[in-house]
Amino acid sequence: MGIEAQFKKIFLEIENLEKKINNKEWSILFEENQYLLENLMKSPNYYNIYNFTREIGDDIIGRYAKGMISADEDKAYQQQRHKIDYELHRVHLLIEELDRNFWIDTKDALEEFQNKIMCNLPKDPQKPFWKSFIKLFSRLWVKKPKYLKVK
Repeated sequence: MGIEAQFKKIFLEIENLEKKINNKEWSILFEENQYLLENLMKSPNYYNIYNFTREIGDDIIGRYAKGMISADEDKAYQQQRHKIDYELHRVHLLIEELDRNFWIDTKDALEEFQNKIMCNLPKDPQKPFWKSFIKLFSRLWVKKPKYLKVK
């Protein structure tokens, strides 16, 4: 299956989500009136988008590890990844345009969701996850130079 075909189901979910948003069906976005990421993930559209991107990201990382990705496939993956980010951002702007108060209440959860999606679709799938993980935590555990320490 081609990379574009793998992304098609995500774009269909985003399209369905957009239709619901245009109809101002806010109740489908958050199961409860608590605007948290956990509640947003209970929404069928967001849940499916998350799971589809996780599957694609895992597949892409595995294919890179086995050396099964051509330059054209890499380019297609990066284009589709960028398009997903753009489409989610566009749909979230639509929410802001249709109902500013709802947007203010839900902005943090929606942005956190979009960040999770982009983590599912790594920008550089050739870079093993554990290297990024170690780099992140090494910054936390490294001793600060004396001139940076608070006196």
